[in-house]
Amino acid sequence: MAKLLLALLSILLPCAVFGQPTWHRPPGGLQQERCLEAEVKQQLRTLRRQHVDSLFTVRHYFEQGGFDHVVAYVVWQHAGQGQVRTLRGCGADQSSQPFPTQSLFAFYQQHQLATLPELVVTHLHDPYLYSVEVTLPGLTHAFVLQEYQRQPSLSRPLLPGETPTMQAPEPRSMWVSLFEQSLP
Repeated sequence: MAKLLLALLSILLPCAVFGQPTWHRPPGGLQQERCLEAEVKQQLRTLRRQHVDSLFTVRHYFEQGGFDHVVAYVVWQHAGQGQVRTLRGCGADQSSQPFPTQSLFAFYQQHQLATLPELVVTHLHDPYLYSVEVTLPGLTHAFVLQEYQRQPSLSRPLLPGETPTMQAPEPRSMWVSLFEQSLP
């Protein structure tokens, strides 16, 4: 969790200090963000009281209509059944829907995402990012993935006469794509 907070601060703090805002909130946006975070924390407390041991949260920060927004997804698996709850702010619909969690948790464990080195944040002004926290029995892990990190890139600078070779997709990026494809 501390790594996640540091990664988010490394993105947002330099911009605030140097007067280059990257986070353009809609009117009342800060209050909505605080409310959203309170809703996520409440959902997690409730699920932990129900002894749900496999869950994850995904916060998707994105720009829409010139303003930045955040949507949080709380996903859990209990007794083999997966559920998702989408949170968009204060007073939002609190109903959950069935969700195919088994493939996501299996991918996470198969690719050992918790053991991968941290991603380096290089685009401080990229408003599109995913903040993910996964809790499995005996493991809690968090990571931040920016949109540009989801695109394969050149593995190294080209030498004269060489053709480009692309890097393999980053496993965390593949996991976020699988998550997005699974959303109702």
